[in-house]
Amino acid sequence: TRGIPVNRPGDLFAVDWYAKVWPKVGHWSGHIDPRTGERVGEAVSYAAFRALEQAAAPQATIAGFRRITRTTTIARGEPSTAETTLVSGGHFETVGVRTAAGRLITRADDAPGAAPVAVVSHRFWQRAFGGEASAIGATLSVNGQPFTVVGVAARDYYGVMPGTWVDLYLPFHSAMSVDPDFARRKQPLLVTTKIWWVQMIGRKRPDADAAAVERRLDGVFAQTLEPSALEGLPTRPKLRLRSGWRGYEFARSAVVTTVSILMGLAALVLLVACANVGGLVAAKMCARRQETAMRAARGAGRLRLARQYLTESMLLGTAAGAVGLALDNPLPEGLLLLF
Repeated sequence: TRGIPVNRPGDLFAVDWYAKVWPKVGHWSGHIDPRTGERVGEAVSYAAFRALEQAAAPQATIAGFRRITRTTTIARGEPSTAETTLVSGGHFETVGVRTAAGRLITRADDAPGAAPVAVVSHRFWQRAFGGEASAIGATLSVNGQPFTVVGVAARDYYGVMPGTWVDLYLPFHSAMSVDPDFARRKQPLLVTTKIWWVQMIGRKRPDADAAAVERRLDGVFAQTLEPSALEGLPTRPKLRLRSGWRGYEFARSAVVTTVSILMGLAALVLLVACANVGGLVAAKMCARRQETAMRAARGAGRLRLARQYLTESMLLGTAAGAVGLALDNPLPEGLLLLF
């Protein structure tokens, strides 16, 4: 099974926390583990993320991200929509994303007062800018706010959540005015500790002990928990690290379920199609009975007749396979551009 398309995906880890009861905070990502019944959260407050980011060094690095609602963009006067994700300054460096053009968002871009910049996906670059090099440095309007495009992510990079394709990446600090959910909050999300919204993915050094890194980060996480969040809880939430080489497991699990259903439907359609082809071949053989009788009368044996029909079937199958291989690359990419 392939990992997410980045440098050394085996070194990546996803961060979540688990508890017997939900803490008394607003959290934007979570689910109940069907096996244990535990509450599993995938986000922490911005302050906790920054504390964990500092505590991870030098054994590991941690990056934050948050997928927001679909945004409205205007590129070269043409309106469009984009699946958008907010990222910390070290996100691309930590994940190990390669570039197709320009550069990626850095820590300097995620500082207060930094110029608003954006990184676009390869497919958005093709769709909105025609894949032209002049897109680097161009202005892109996102929900009415101007951003400068500084880079294009690698062609095969879709993000860290399987099943979702991110079109646009914006740094945390310069993108607060873009998301309506952020604007409606009375308490700024970069300040409050009562709303947990930052998801995290990290990369450990090859020689680092994952268990030791987890213990250290869990200790720091415990220090960031406020008493009001723990009121009435039998135990505090505990932080843990999971393998991140295939991205976020919870998102992937939902995708696997959906894909399994689709694969089952595809297999059913294929079975019906095979039955139809078999019926057509049988009907064709019935229509060719006179031809078969004449060939047999002229001395054609059963083996020769069978060889002829098998050759015809193989030519038909080979032609169908060639058409499928020809459509293997352009068709999926064309379908992705529609969304």
